Amino acid sequence: MTRMSEALFSLLLGVALGVAQGCAPQLDTPADKPFGGGGGAPEGTIVHEDPGDGTTITRVDASDSTVWVYLNLSSKEEIVPDSPDTSADWDMGFQRSNVKINGGVSGSGNVEIAALTGQEFGSLSQAPDTGYITDEPDTPVDQGGDENDKPDYAFDTGDSRWWDYNPANHVLTPRDITYVLHSVDGHYYKLEILSYYNDAGASGYLSFRWQEIADPSNT
Repeated sequence: MTRMSEALFSLLLGVALGVAQGCAPQLDTPADKPFGGGGGAPEGTIVHEDPGDGTTITRVDASDSTVWVYLNLSSKEEIVPDSPDTSADWDMGFQRSNVKINGGVSGSGNVEIAALTGQEFGSLSQAPDTGYITDEPDTPVDQGGDENDKPDYAFDTGDSRWWDYNPANHVLTPRDITYVLHSVDGHYYKLEILSYYNDAGASGYLSFRWQEIADPSNT
């Protein structure tokens, strides 16, 4: 991709996220039921569902572009860290389409992920030995980076980026990737992002399924 096409892509994505946030169907859903409302919809910024197959489905209200929502996978608790950069209490952070991990430039928890493109979620039972990355400082434009000044989040960078963007309808669609996350407490989890929209069609409501798996064979 040329620098001009990267800049155009970044511009289009910014417009898309703004459109998705500002022009999505008007929500009549009560604020405490952000995932579609009605029918006994669950309450809370982070909601977990047990589908009965050993996995967990988590839905995060990350629709506020000024607020990060933090999750500890082991405890399944939402965390409000005093200092996210130095806290060892969270694994993942969410803000709109941004997903950061507690490692590298984003935190001191040594969290890292491996992105396994085309890997069937259900058939993965053990974490890979290699291929892990973490959040990195923003790559300058003159070194091939994009036009924005965000960090290069592991979930949002190159081949590990979780979403595909459709410029025709401004929709973000999860890519066919199974992630393996090495958490702050040393556990390994497989994770698959399911959607970026709630039942009413509003953006910023990330849902994913996940499950703890065996450590790599070399540990």
